[in-house]
Amino acid sequence: LMESLLLNVPVISSNVTSLPETMGDSRFLFDPTSALEIGCKIELLLFDDEYRRANLENCKIQANKLQNSKVSSKFDEIYAKIARPITK
Repeated sequence: LMESLLLNVPVISSNVTSLPETMGDSRFLFDPTSALEIGCKIELLLFDDEYRRANLENCKIQANKLQNSKVSSKFDEIYAKIARPITK
């Protein structure tokens, strides 16, 4: 979720744990136990231009919050460690 927000990629999320706080807007949350609700949110994201536009705007807002909290630099550190060649 955080990576999608930081990369300004349209994203929906389940409404459990800390994900609603990270997403920041309940319009883009779904109940993970409801296949119908998940499908409806996916359909909205794919075919409703206004919903997608609002989602991308939310991504920008939430990405700014994440960048201000230094989360993106933590991702950079993790990916740098993962990408290092394994030496014996």
